[in-house]
Amino acid sequence: MCLLIVGCATSGKEINVAQVENIEKGKTTYTEMVEMFGPPQWGGLVNGNRAANWYFMRTASHGKNFIPIYGAFDSSMDVDHQRLDVQFDENDVVENFVFSDNPNRINSGLINANY
Repeated sequence: MCLLIVGCATSGKEINVAQVENIEKGKTTYTEMVEMFGPPQWGGLVNGNRAANWYFMRTASHGKNFIPIYGAFDSSMDVDHQRLDVQFDENDVVENFVFSDNPNRINSGLINANY
């Protein structure tokens, strides 16, 4: 008998990179951004104009983390993080935006400790 244990968590909605490439400064509106990415996770005013943030994070622990004793020595997880920050002008048109897409592997445990 085999038992598989995994641990994962997600927050937000994954951001489609192809849609990010369609954003045009001075042309794309707030309404179009919501149509492409859904409602932002954060919205507010910066210097009197609308600003919005779309965010996605997924973590997944590797199966070896759950092996008794071994997991304390060598464990790891994958962390995918995407963030889209957008500033709009007074007409709710994209003035500027920054997109980051950062997949990472985090290693921990006694073997990977940095003392």
